[in-house]
Amino acid sequence: MVRIGPGEYRITRELDFDLAVSGTDLYTATLGGEGIFRSIDNGLSWNAVNTGLTDFNTISLAVIGSDIFVGTGSSGVFRTTDNGSNWTQVNSGLTNMTVASLSATGSTLYAGTIGSGVFRSTDYGASWTEANMGMSNANVVGLEIIGSYVFARTEYNGIYRSTNGGASWSLANSGLPNRNVRSIGTDGSYLYAGLQVDGIFRSSDNGFSWSAIGSTLISPYVKAFVATSTSFLQARMIEEFFGQ
Repeated sequence: MVRIGPGEYRITRELDFDLAVSGTDLYTATLGGEGIFRSIDNGLSWNAVNTGLTDFNTISLAVIGSDIFVGTGSSGVFRTTDNGSNWTQVNSGLTNMTVASLSATGSTLYAGTIGSGVFRSTDYGASWTEANMGMSNANVVGLEIIGSYVFARTEYNGIYRSTNGGASWSLANSGLPNRNVRSIGTDGSYLYAGLQVDGIFRSSDNGFSWSAIGSTLISPYVKAFVATSTSFLQARMIEEFFGQ
């Protein structure tokens, strides 16, 4: 972010780390000590909304209804119920404070940590329980949900899939040429995986098998996905936090 006026900023670098939409407002989590920013004009300008945050290295965002959650580099998860005007720490039961990924479905929130795997909350973050059975890699750097399936992207061990709300996990890498998965995304029907040097792979069966797509990509190093109402786009980004 760079300041363009009293209390107003615009995005200028890749340290803007995650994006989320709540109502008509857009939120971005940033690294480098800048915290959370909100835009009420479709991204034309941004304002910092950090009251109550004690950790401004913000990594991940998730939305449940009008509640917004942010995962931080060393202070766990914070929640706001007033569009970011005030944040409250919600870490009861969370034993690892480095939350690299968040994802939500219904009233259930999942947090992926660096070193302790996945935690699950069914009460808007008020309490957390570990949800790691079957997961041998505890560095969870990405989470996606399709229906009743939850997918976890791990550091150098590819993708895990849970069919029971995180109670147990199994690997979901069949058809991928390697496990160096740098991004995952979904358009609600398909699951996409971006690999470091092998481009994009797509699964139409919830990760049971994968096939290569996007053979005309200029660069095969796919770091992020974004879905729109009419298409699914890929974006290439710089190296992420934690060496990702």
